[in-house]
Amino acid sequence: MIRICMLYIICFSAVNCQAQCLKLKTNITAEDNLYDSIVVVIADESGNVNRLNTTKENRLKLKLNNHYLITIIKPDAVAYKFEVNTHLPVKLSKKNYSYSTNIFLEKLNPADANAQKEKACKTRMTISFNKDKKAFGF
Repeated sequence: MIRICMLYIICFSAVNCQAQCLKLKTNITAEDNLYDSIVVVIADESGNVNRLNTTKENRLKLKLNNHYLITIIKPDAVAYKFEVNTHLPVKLSKKNYSYSTNIFLEKLNPADANAQKEKACKTRMTISFNKDKKAFGF
């Protein structure tokens, strides 16, 4: 009986000690329907930067209580930049959350390159926690 209780305590502790996160699913649609060479750049508030090669669908695990700037880059498309704020009220940070979003990568038009570069530098949306809905949204 004591062994069973100890095993239960160890398993329960291992499950609850994992870092809680936001599971962010991004569905990418490219105007030219080509999905090779897409890169996701993730920068957090500590200055850490990760680059990931991706495809049409991407799943990211973002630690809670952090702020991220995510940029989706494709060589022949306008970059798509958005922010994710995973800061939560203290009493709500004991579980994992999930959110899904759709991203459209507009084909790069050389004749309109300056306007498109300016658009690529702007944050297009911010995903954050909605206290009333107790869920993430933009």
